[in-house]
Amino acid sequence: MNIIVTAGGTTEKIDAIRAITNSSTGRLGAAIAERFAESPEVGRVFYLHGAKAVKPASEKALRVPAHDTASLEAELRRLAGECEIDAVIHAMAVSDYRVSKVTDGEFNELDRTKKISSEEESLVVFMEKTPKIISFLRGLFPKACIVGFKLLDGVSEAELLTAARGVLTKNDCDFALANDAQRITLEAHPAQLLDRSREVIASFNSKTEIAAGIFSAVTQNIEERRK
Repeated sequence: MNIIVTAGGTTEKIDAIRAITNSSTGRLGAAIAERFAESPEVGRVFYLHGAKAVKPASEKALRVPAHDTASLEAELRRLAGECEIDAVIHAMAVSDYRVSKVTDGEFNELDRTKKISSEEESLVVFMEKTPKIISFLRGLFPKACIVGFKLLDGVSEAELLTAARGVLTKNDCDFALANDAQRITLEAHPAQLLDRSREVIASFNSKTEIAAGIFSAVTQNIEERRK
């Protein structure tokens, strides 16, 4: 089996020095990659990661930098053309927006290829939506088991599960992991895994449990596909 795990947060440049990113650490993605790497049935784990993401220790996990949305898309397309992929676990926190231009306070566009002077009294940052990477995973990997993730912040369980079901149906995923940022601590990571039936098939309390649960669900799904 060849597995892709995406992890960490993407970083979108403002100028040559500054950037906009998010708080994702990549710890969950690294734990998932490690669990797959432990299996003798897994040949390669392609670990597509943000700049500051935690990296898996296993030598079986091939680290592939994918620091912004564009490079993540490029690496996924490259792997789709070069390898037979059995599963994609898309845990990365992909930026919803990227910078399209930056102006001064008078709306004069500034050169983003170099560091914008700190003498500017004010900056106006214009942003545009990034492509939804998860939306084209099925097209790139039609035979793969695909796991999507839904992270919300301080919502009811009903709202969180509704959003996770949307991930399943909109993106033709096999599984979706629902989790809430306000409930995650260094020690605990509550989450629920849904399958194509749109029902919760497992609940977890830590990253280790999530990694084991996703490994079990994905490997079983792959076995069933091969029958």
